[in-house]
Amino acid sequence: MNGHTLAEADVRGRWGLNVVAVQRRTDVHASPAPSFTLLAGDVLVVFGRRDQISNFEWECGESLA
Repeated sequence: MNGHTLAEADVRGRWGLNVVAVQRRTDVHASPAPSFTLLAGDVLVVFGRRDQISNFEWECGESLA
C-alpha cells in the first residue's frame, strides 16, 4: 500500500474495514480523507469484525498484536 491513497488501497471494498485513523510516527491523522497517501511504516486504525481484521492482517503480512 506504500505510495497509494486510501481510495486506491480500497480497504473498505477489499476487507470491509473502515479506516478511522492513520498513525505516522508520532502524528495521528483522524478520519483520513480518501486522498490520504499511505507510506511505509504507517499504522492503520481500523474498525470492523475480527474476521475482517484477521483477513486484512494475513493479506498485508502484518500482525496487529
